[in-house]
Amino acid sequence: MALSTSISGYLGHPSDKPFDAKHSFVTSWAMRPTYYGVLRLFLAAYASTTVLYSMSWHARHTDVVHLKDIKIPEYTIVVGANAIGRSFSYFTYLSYYSQALYFLVSGIHTLTYARTGTSWLHSRYPKGLQLAHRLHYAMVVCFPFLISILFWATMRAGPWFTLTFDAWEQMSVHGLNSLFALVEIILPATAPPAWGQLSVLLLVMALYLGLAYLTRATAGWWVYEWLNPQNGAGQIIAHMVGYTAGIVAIFAIVKGMIWLRNRLVDRFGCNKDENENGVAQASEWPKQLSSSSSDTSLVDVEAQTVQVVSKPPAAYVAIVKR
Repeated sequence: MALSTSISGYLGHPSDKPFDAKHSFVTSWAMRPTYYGVLRLFLAAYASTTVLYSMSWHARHTDVVHLKDIKIPEYTIVVGANAIGRSFSYFTYLSYYSQALYFLVSGIHTLTYARTGTSWLHSRYPKGLQLAHRLHYAMVVCFPFLISILFWATMRAGPWFTLTFDAWEQMSVHGLNSLFALVEIILPATAPPAWGQLSVLLLVMALYLGLAYLTRATAGWWVYEWLNPQNGAGQIIAHMVGYTAGIVAIFAIVKGMIWLRNRLVDRFGCNKDENENGVAQASEWPKQLSSSSSDTSLVDVEAQTVQVVSKPPAAYVAIVKR
């Protein structure tokens, strides 16, 4: 029990405190939860459509992919319907599928919160699933940047894509994935991920190596050519060290960006007039209404009853009943 408590605290998920008391995972400083939930579901729909349409296209076509790597010359991969099964061995596609799932789940939680003031994430999920959601968030805002940088800087080869489909698919999974991550860095009210969560990201990357070599052992092909010992052990070590350094740097930058976002929001009061349900509240009431205990006050003026209806400042409406 003590060990699990220590691990939970190390991962930024103390078991002796309520989970996400400020509902930061389902709120945004920039928009109401309803709009934010719809945006998240839109991103989930786009990512899911990309996945399903790509699978459908590959099932009916043969595609040629040109790749390279550091100190590895350009090579060509020809895929058809087998691209569907192969996608579950690529870190890129596994991360993209994970993003689609994250936006779907978080979008539902956000809309539920907008409607009821709470969500299953906060009221029904056990501690383990709450921790999983916290870790999933860290992966969604970090892994896409590593994937995009590596693909465009070191792996893509040949001229620009000749097929519109190839250009769209690669831009979606190797470009828009980082844009989606940026949305989840800028818009929500989340706190920076704990440093302990970096160890989980590194563990996931290490476990992926096992999957890559398992694919070689069972299917007979290399997911990435740098994993092939024939290219030299130095290549494998250099890539592992480089990818580790890359995700550490990205995690630190993302953590700093989220900290800076919260600092700016607090300083400039972007959300000071928002209650927990995202409904704008009047920040200052006229002095003549400060002593009133109700939302409306009736004032008799020369046999006329003037009803002042409470609305945000500069939008009061006087209804005169004769």
